[in-house]
Amino acid sequence: MILRCGWINYLPPCTVIGLVEPPMPAIPYTCADQVIAIAMSNHPEISSAEHTIAKADAALKAGKLDYMPSVAAVGGYLNQTGQSYMQENIGFVGIVGSYTFVDWGKRRNVIRERCNLVAMANLKLQQTQDDVRLQAIKAFNEIVSADVALKTARELAGLRAEALKAAKTPKDMMLAAKDRMTADIDVIKCELAYRQAYVQLMTLACQS
Repeated sequence: MILRCGWINYLPPCTVIGLVEPPMPAIPYTCADQVIAIAMSNHPEISSAEHTIAKADAALKAGKLDYMPSVAAVGGYLNQTGQSYMQENIGFVGIVGSYTFVDWGKRRNVIRERCNLVAMANLKLQQTQDDVRLQAIKAFNEIVSADVALKTARELAGLRAEALKAAKTPKDMMLAAKDRMTADIDVIKCELAYRQAYVQLMTLACQS
């Protein structure tokens, strides 16, 4: 299909534009392990699970600090000459400490709860990694299968084209033309399946 586009301002008048089908994208990876590694590093759910683990660990450490005594030290020095009845140079140091010996199991329950949160966050991360790993393997296998199917369909279409050229009688020509049309339709279907598999693979590998 050819369009004459004089209405596009940034193109010269009478520019001829041809609609060309984009080439089939090549498989950018050689094995599923590459897809898994990239998907693991880019997947937002894995990043979110890792941040949840970091928060849970920080909360657990904060809870363990409750077992530590609270100690505060204060000191100072005062040099005064305005009041004769007071010592001119005064220094002072003080230490204040406190510790809770009995809290009826409150701190222990807090630590146990936060340990459970850490364990749940790690389990969530493991489950998410397993899901992403399976998705990566599936996406890579699908594009490989689609690539094989596309090559087979193209080879069959070429054979059907040769058979059509070699047909002699009208009946053979009709049958060969029908087979050629069917083969061409199969090629189109395989190309569409390949492009869909490619999009799924790149979407999984390039998430941000």
